[in-house]
Amino acid sequence: VLGKTLGSKMKAAAAEIAKLSGEQISEMLDGNALSINVDGQEVELSSENVIVERSEKEDLKVLNEGTLTVGLETKITPELKNEGFARDLVRGIQNQRKESGFEITDRITLKVSGDAELKEAFAAFKDFIANETLANSVEWVEGLSDGVNVEADEKAWTINIARV
Repeated sequence: VLGKTLGSKMKAAAAEIAKLSGEQISEMLDGNALSINVDGQEVELSSENVIVERSEKEDLKVLNEGTLTVGLETKITPELKNEGFARDLVRGIQNQRKESGFEITDRITLKVSGDAELKEAFAAFKDFIANETLANSVEWVEGLSDGVNVEADEKAWTINIARV
């Protein structure tokens, strides 16, 4: 619609429109007119003559429902990855406790091993792992051979648990 009104100034108008803030665009979509200056000519913008397109930023998923918009950042940081490894370990330990016939309240000792990345996750979440699994002692053992493997993404922890 603006192309008919502005003709050769349309490219300059598009550049001015692209500079609008999110707040200005929101006001315009709410029905308020907005004026911009295009090469000395005042142009009134409204939802009637401007099409607003939303596009997602990389690593961001957005859902719009009426006036509600929710955005979720999908980038996995090293901290989140380590937390995921630790949660996989806790899940594996809990499964092993169940398979070993332990009672829910039984305290355990825990020995863990894995690669360098898993060791980093273990160090960062050692207290969390101990609390979640009722472990009285939690120990990192390089090259633990007498244990059970627990998958974590494309890696594997080796664990050994014993009732206290």
